[in-house]
Amino acid sequence: MGDASSPASGGLGESPPRLFGSDSHIIAPHRSIDLLHKYFFQSMNCCVATPRHSSFKKSNFCHPQTHHETKKIRTLVLCLFRHQDRILVSRDYDSVKQSDYYRPLGGGIEFGETSRDALIREIREELGAEIEQLTWLGTLENLFTLEGEPGHEIVLIYDAQFCDRTLYNQPHLSGSEGDKPLLAEWKSLSEFSNAGLRLVPDDLKDFVWGHS
Repeated sequence: MGDASSPASGGLGESPPRLFGSDSHIIAPHRSIDLLHKYFFQSMNCCVATPRHSSFKKSNFCHPQTHHETKKIRTLVLCLFRHQDRILVSRDYDSVKQSDYYRPLGGGIEFGETSRDALIREIREELGAEIEQLTWLGTLENLFTLEGEPGHEIVLIYDAQFCDRTLYNQPHLSGSEGDKPLLAEWKSLSEFSNAGLRLVPDDLKDFVWGHS
């Protein structure tokens, strides 16, 4: 966005009023609210709050070309499925970092859905399996970069058990995540601490060992 004190390109015949104050508000001069609308708000098609006296909240100002790119915090639930010294994870790949990473199973929490119900639904959708004895272990905040893009998550961590105990004897569990195949595998904690496998979210390792 250019300097709001530069001449208008539409030929208004005078320099536009100065819009930006030094605090968190945009201050409109007393002399010309109409000029502000004509020069700035309509020409830039910006998002603004309803005027109150002579102020507009700066936090409601946006450029129309970047408004749709606003990032959002994602809330999700993950489950460790601890069994002896193992947890259940799926492997994925970050092409920018050129490295594999492992993550427990789970997914996003939908509006109006509890974290417990979300976890039951996600495991049913991904593996076709039923779970029981859900135990909430805690919550962590995850700021990360994936494929070169920043991300922000609030993650609820659970432990649970499969109703079908034979699943613990299988080295891999096959399923699907949306339209993509999913392969979950049992990994020992020592493989993350000694073999250098990366477990995400990054703070999850300390969290797992703290509940071991």
